Amino acid sequence: MAKTTAGVFRCPSCKEFISVDADACRFCGVAVNAEEAGELTRRQSELDNAIGNARTIKLMFPPFLMLIPVTCLLMNPFWPVVLTGIFEVMCVRWLTGFRSVRTPQVERLRRYVVVAALLVIVVLVVVLVGFYRLALVLR
Repeated sequence: MAKTTAGVFRCPSCKEFISVDADACRFCGVAVNAEEAGELTRRQSELDNAIGNARTIKLMFPPFLMLIPVTCLLMNPFWPVVLTGIFEVMCVRWLTGFRSVRTPQVERLRRYVVVAALLVIVVLVVVLVGFYRLALVLR
């Protein structure tokens, strides 16, 4: 997972983004504690990474749903299993890597990732059962 190194955080008072190097907020003038600024910057970076990586999973979900049946028909049943494994690893890595991030937006994304992971498994099972039945009929 890519990590950003943004040196910004939200001001505890006005919620505007300010630099970690600032002595005071340029918007409201509140003094900035260096330790608190470092912690807030780390948490903001973790939140940004969680949202960015979840968006990647959201963008990859529809193509994976289409590729699973197509690869089963055009190649063999091994490839849908591989594709499902890749998607599941991505989801599990995201769920475990960002389990400590607790915001409403990340909680919604967490639910989406879990549902997407389960749907990909369901599609794989349906495709493999259909492939197996088709193979029995063609014998």
